[in-house]
Amino acid sequence: MKKIIKTAAAVLTAAMLLTLSACGGTPAKTQEKSLYDHGLELVALLDEMAGSEEYLAIYSASEELNAIVSEAAQGDFTNPRTVYKITAGELPPELAEELAEFDSLPETLRENIRSRMFAAMVTQINAQAGSTTLAATSICTAGKTFVSAELTENMIYIYTFENAVPVAVTFTMGEDSAVSAGATFLLYDGFTGSIEDVAQFLSGIGLKIEEIELK
Repeated sequence: MKKIIKTAAAVLTAAMLLTLSACGGTPAKTQEKSLYDHGLELVALLDEMAGSEEYLAIYSASEELNAIVSEAAQGDFTNPRTVYKITAGELPPELAEELAEFDSLPETLRENIRSRMFAAMVTQINAQAGSTTLAATSICTAGKTFVSAELTENMIYIYTFENAVPVAVTFTMGEDSAVSAGATFLLYDGFTGSIEDVAQFLSGIGLKIEEIELK
């Protein structure tokens, strides 16, 4: 089991550290906004989705799963309490050796790993709450594609609130300043969104955490 977890951490870290760009479709033309603002718009959209019984019924016939998502929407997502940015940091020595195997992969495969696995951390957090909760989060996600010169590497923003569950927004780089962003609720009860919680989940896999100064 430890080897599986270690290997998963290695793949996750490799995915976040690879610098090749991933294609994410044709970006929508938008006015220049900060990543923070784009993320906050996705938080609002996610809240709207989860609060609509009609919308949830389109994607799931399970009353149990829909109830979990509906409960997640009960809160005030208007003003974040804190926002944390997660980016690639310095690799621990024990992982650096394991990750060397990815250097031999073709560019197309390296690119595919990065685009698929970058959000693995978010899934890993929700998986701690069990398979039912993980399945519930998968039926309610919000995404958008836009152009921004602000993003220089893949990153995740974690928005926390006074009276609502945390939300993770993953920003993935594409070609010609295109950005693909996706938002997901973080529904593991043991994850309150504090910097200590974030650090615990990222411990040992070489990721950097910093708090964003709110407007």
